[in-house]
Amino acid sequence: METFAIGKAYVRGSECMPCATTIGSFLYAYENEIKNNPDIKNPALFMPCTTGPCRFGQYTRLHDMILKRKGYDVSLFSTNSDSHYEEITGGLKIHLVKAISASDIIYKLGCRLRPYGDAEKINAVLNEYIDKTEEVIT
Repeated sequence: METFAIGKAYVRGSECMPCATTIGSFLYAYENEIKNNPDIKNPALFMPCTTGPCRFGQYTRLHDMILKRKGYDVSLFSTNSDSHYEEITGGLKIHLVKAISASDIIYKLGCRLRPYGDAEKINAVLNEYIDKTEEVIT
């Protein structure tokens, strides 16, 4: 919720939720984990895009404008669904598939367990495994 609020402060409000969520999450990570960590060189935001009637394809441009306005030296990595994300190859593609699969499994597990137990305890356990997954992935 905090990252959504951060992102919402930088968008107009007519965009879909992923716009505020993605930039908010990146700004939060940049401020709290990236900016003062000398081990992180050349930070980048991965923001896929697509064509079509929605504005999703424009989020990369908007995110770039926001990051430049804040004075952040960040690269944006954007691929397009028209090419089936062919630009992503080798180890990065495998890494992304594993990350997406792990996050989907944890999310679905939470959806299955919460109706039958203490949601706060379940969220605490799932958050612990999200943290462990992030450690493995990064």
